[in-house]
Amino acid sequence: RIPPPQGDPEAPLKALIIDSWFDNYVGVVMLVRVVDGVMRPKDKLFFMASGAQQLCEQVGVFSPKSVSRDALRAGEVGFVIAGIKELKAAKV
Repeated sequence: RIPPPQGDPEAPLKALIIDSWFDNYVGVVMLVRVVDGVMRPKDKLFFMASGAQQLCEQVGVFSPKSVSRDALRAGEVGFVIAGIKELKAAKV
């Protein structure tokens, strides 16, 4: 009864940060839902809330441990690591 997530994989990337936390080894880890497009490592990310630009280093999912993936596509939920050192750059 619940429809699958809608999203256009051909559209420009648009994602929503659900949660973020600081990890001592990798910096800020963001839990995101990809609304449109595809997010891959080495993509340039622009954060609308803070105006910051970062390079995506790693994407993946939790199942229940973190598993790296080659991409997150429209409708998927996963984590993003972009080398951010302060939580205020990745506002929810």
